[in-house]
Amino acid sequence: MNKWLENASAFAKADFKAFFRDRQAMFWTFFFPIMFMVLLGVVFGNAQVIDLKIGVIDEDGTGASLALADQIDGLENVKIVWYNGTEGGGTSFEARNASARTALEKGDLAVYMIIPAGYNRTLASHSANGTNATGPALLTVYYANDNTGNGRVALTILAQVIGQVNFAVLNEQPVVVANPQEVTVSRGRYIDYLVPGILAMNTMFSGIFSIAVVMTTMRQKGILRRLKVTPVAKSAILAALITTRMLIIFVSMGLILAVGVLAFGVDLQGNLVLLILLVVIGSLTFTTFGFAVSAYAKTVESAESIANTVAMPMMFLGDVFLPVANMPAFIQPVAAALPLSYLGTALRDVALEGKGLLEVLLPVGAVVLYGIIGFLIAMKLFRWE
Repeated sequence: MNKWLENASAFAKADFKAFFRDRQAMFWTFFFPIMFMVLLGVVFGNAQVIDLKIGVIDEDGTGASLALADQIDGLENVKIVWYNGTEGGGTSFEARNASARTALEKGDLAVYMIIPAGYNRTLASHSANGTNATGPALLTVYYANDNTGNGRVALTILAQVIGQVNFAVLNEQPVVVANPQEVTVSRGRYIDYLVPGILAMNTMFSGIFSIAVVMTTMRQKGILRRLKVTPVAKSAILAALITTRMLIIFVSMGLILAVGVLAFGVDLQGNLVLLILLVVIGSLTFTTFGFAVSAYAKTVESAESIANTVAMPMMFLGDVFLPVANMPAFIQPVAAALPLSYLGTALRDVALEGKGLLEVLLPVGAVVLYGIIGFLIAMKLFRWE
């Protein structure tokens, strides 16, 4: 056997044995994320991720159409999302409609409605003469038929608001009529959102904490100093550590996905090989963070403290438990730029929507870029003693 491979294999075996003897490490790696996921899944599994969001495409652009949207927005636990102009995906109606449809299918909207041109004119005509000669204003409403039922709830809310508009105009015949269009979507439950987030979170913790603690322990005990004067190549040691952590992450990944699918009925749409590739990329990135922490820390205790300082903000802001879009506006740019947010986005897009590698190149590229930065910092700070 090649000497380099022999040394790397021996070191990997020793690292494996040390890991599986450490009950605390096994608990935090295998059981804690699953326990966390099961707890949140049981309590919130079928709940909506956020408050009901209703998209509005306003083709009328008058005070009457704005008043209708404001009336809806003023309801409790309801929020209007505008799809007008550039903030709605483009200036053309087709672009805005496509953007709203994508948001509906992703579970970001419960419904979206189109207020047609002439809405204000229709209301004014009926108010003035009390007739229905021009016909009602037709509001096209697309609602999600998913396993949360949020789409039908939002459709009922819109029907009540439209009824109030008709009553206010005081006509016997309806002045405003909803034209509901059902859209079947496959996501929307909180547990569907949560499982890829837990997978990303566990990849982060395994990469940062395990490497930081192991490398700092080896330096503190003088093991790295002794290895420095042996013929064992540094690359063999690093390859062994990365390999063992990667295999451990694969085991935890299998457990998390198995619980999500078998216990909560999460429907994985994507390619499993691509999911594994994303976990590998995320693991390598966060492993460089772990090396950087271990290179800076002088003791195991300080390594754990620094690792917590790096990892904990990402856990709460990194799109694991709460969508970035539902966070306070001032924190959204920071949360969206975190490597964990990019990894979670890529995992959700592949696992829940079946997207391919080309469709997630942006978040994957961001994760890779963070890995390169972490590697450069680790190389700059690395020391044997």
